[in-house]
Formats: sequence, C-alpha cells, structure tokens
Amino acid sequence: MLVSFFCALIGCLITGVQSVLIYIQGEGVCFNEGCKIADSLTLVDPLYFNLAGFFFFLIVLIGLSRARKGSSLWQRFTS
Repeated sequence: MLVSFFCALIGCLITGVQSVLIYIQGEGVCFNEGCKIADSLTLVDPLYFNLAGFFFFLIVLIGLSRARKGSSLWQRFTS
C-alpha cells in the first residue's frame, strides 16, 4: 500500500504542476509533438484534463492515507 501511496502522490504533484503551468503560461510541459497533437484532437481544454487527473490522484491519495490509518470504509474503497 505504501508504493500505491507514493505513486498517487507523484501523480498528484505532476498533474498539479502541469495544471498550474497551463494556467499561467498557456501551455504545459511537452517533450515532443505527441502531446500537442493529442491536445489538438480533443474538444476539452487540456487544463480540465489535468485538473481532473489532479483531483483523481488527490482522492486516491486521501483514500490510501485514511486506509493506512485503519478506516474500514477507505480500506474497502481502495482495495
């Protein structure tokens, strides 16, 4: 469960930073043309995708944290 916790933490941090960069600079980190092509094919703004990913990883992170502390509800939810 500890590995899952750190994966969720890293995912939350990466998508959060990417969302902030998109909001401030207008575009996020793109190492090649693949993400620009993918962004042009979708109708939804990339900021919303990254915010959805941030909140997803945040919910998983909170759930794993609560499950590690012994909450039976979160243990059922995260397993």
